[in-house]
Amino acid sequence: MFEGEKAANYGAELSALANGWKNHFGGTDTPFFYTMPAKSLSAKAAAPKSIKGKSAAIEISAWADNSAIENLIDTAVKETSK
Repeated sequence: MFEGEKAANYGAELSALANGWKNHFGGTDTPFFYTMPAKSLSAKAAAPKSIKGKSAAIEISAWADNSAIENLIDTAVKETSK
């Protein structure tokens, strides 16, 4: 998914996934949290630009970075506990 020209589709594909998920599980505005690879991992990975409503990205700098997943969970808990 993050190799070559396919990486450029990441943003559009993630936007479609997020909007479909929000539409199905939605409510008023369910936040959508996702990981985004750093440019050092995938220089051509495009960020999603059309996710409707609240969303937040957590950048990962290594594919095996467990701290990024922990950060994603922490962010989701903090944002949804407000």
